[in-house]
Amino acid sequence: MDMGLYRCLPYLAASGMGSDKTPEELEEERTLVVGARCWLAIYKSEFEMAFNLGRPALFAVESTLDHGRKFLQHPLSIPTDSRLVATCELLTLRRGLLFWG
Repeated sequence: MDMGLYRCLPYLAASGMGSDKTPEELEEERTLVVGARCWLAIYKSEFEMAFNLGRPALFAVESTLDHGRKFLQHPLSIPTDSRLVATCELLTLRRGLLFWG
């Protein structure tokens, strides 16, 4: 949270997820892509820990996953990003079943 990684996905989405950018501009976005990937991994770990320990998750669901699938369209995304986004979406659906059901 202190590093502001949660802001990477919304910023990338607002800037067009790398579409119509030169290679130099994409290279400047590399740190944002890495930050978004790290945030999704932290989000996934937090939800898994919440399930394992039986406590509520700390992060807001809506603000994190709004741009998750769009992140997969970024030219700097890698194939394993799709698994990370899908896992985050699955955990989010599971959260609704366990804590609000």
